[in-house]
Amino acid sequence: MEIMVDGRSRRVFLGGMIPFRGTEPVPPHKHYHVELHLIMSGAAEYVVGDQHYIVGANDYVVIPGTTFHWYTPMEDFSFQGFQIERF
Repeated sequence: MEIMVDGRSRRVFLGGMIPFRGTEPVPPHKHYHVELHLIMSGAAEYVVGDQHYIVGANDYVVIPGTTFHWYTPMEDFSFQGFQIERF
């Protein structure tokens, strides 16, 4: 899979998949791996470190390892999350 990171195209190798669907906020947490969230439907506000994003269907969010992040769905919201094994 190819994604844009810092204005450059990167090839990523994906590990396990994590599906999410809901309307409840997810509290701050972090992982030791990089995550990629592919937004499938709805919209949400993401906070990744000190950056705020409003995302919707067909957007994606790359979450660096060991970075606190959380998201608040703005409506019924779903994404497919992937652990990135390497760029």
